Amino acid sequence: MSGSNRDKPQTDQNGRMESIYRLESGTYEPVIGSASIILDSCGTGRTPQTMEVSRQLQHDGMGNLTLRTSDGSLILGSGTVLRNNGTLSSNSLSFSDGKCQWRSRNVIEFTATADNRFDIVLTQYRDFTMQVMGGMTCTQPQECVFKFRISHKL
Repeated sequence: MSGSNRDKPQTDQNGRMESIYRLESGTYEPVIGSASIILDSCGTGRTPQTMEVSRQLQHDGMGNLTLRTSDGSLILGSGTVLRNNGTLSSNSLSFSDGKCQWRSRNVIEFTATADNRFDIVLTQYRDFTMQVMGGMTCTQPQECVFKFRISHKL
């Protein structure tokens, strides 16, 4: 994934060299049919199909990645990925859907699966949920988790 010495191939338990996959910066499309909802204690009602959207990946060539929403306006997570695996995370941000307002942070298990292909398991932790003033009834629990898996390709 990078030219640094930290990311050199290693041998696996059978003595075979493991592949280190390259990831270019760019907009990665979802692999249709790859998404699955793992947990939705927030009651979002999201379906796997609604998670199948493109995402932007920024790579600095040293193993540091930033994953953004499709329009690039929001950082989903950033962190270091070495030898194809890593954890990306985001700071807490406030969100509202017109009914509820909450604070959210993401933890992303990131795996490069081939050149310019990756899988993510994104866990969104929500807390400090409250009713939006003048909005419809907020049914989201005070604290909850939304977690999904998806594959992407350039």
